[in-house]
Amino acid sequence: MVITLISQKGGVGKSTLAINLALAFSAIKGATVALVDCDEQESCLQALAKFPREKLNLVRVAKSPHLVIEKLKERVIVCDTAGRSHGTAWEAAAASDLVIIPVRPSPLDVLALKTTVAALAVVREKFNQGLRCRFLVNQATPRASISATIKEFLENHYPAVPVMETVLHSREAYKQSVMSGKSVIEHDKSSPAAKELGQLRVEITKIMKSKKGV
Repeated sequence: MVITLISQKGGVGKSTLAINLALAFSAIKGATVALVDCDEQESCLQALAKFPREKLNLVRVAKSPHLVIEKLKERVIVCDTAGRSHGTAWEAAAASDLVIIPVRPSPLDVLALKTTVAALAVVREKFNQGLRCRFLVNQATPRASISATIKEFLENHYPAVPVMETVLHSREAYKQSVMSGKSVIEHDKSSPAAKELGQLRVEITKIMKSKKGV
């Protein structure tokens, strides 16, 4: 299972999400995970460099990520891409099973997704017809009603890309856990952040088990 995170806007929490997903899947019994960092800033690799794990392979990729991904043997591969329009993101998508597009709950952020959605449609048509794409509302304000509104806004503007049921909120736990090389589940398994991430892991698994090729 190859999961790639793509956003042409910076500051959407993409790298933090990539780290948490990789760590969350590596915690599953029998799982092996590779975290592929295609961003030249190498945020994921730098964050986890001092916290090596037996079941987590950290992979630095400067170019042609699709070639690297195809050679990896891990059961779950999480790929973080650069936060702007970059060829490596589309190459990674071409070798992926699922692309997650993190979206902040802002109308302007939603409107800025047009080129991303168009580019992924080309990748699916020309290189990877089985590619599934999902929007994920991220960094939402807890207890704010805007998340539901943004979901509807996304569905109206980009009907070809489903919106994930899980919503991730802006919480200090995400920052604190990354600083200690942990997922929010390991940091505090009873926290709201841990429950959200667990929900997301389950939802991703269900998407990949589904026969629907959307």
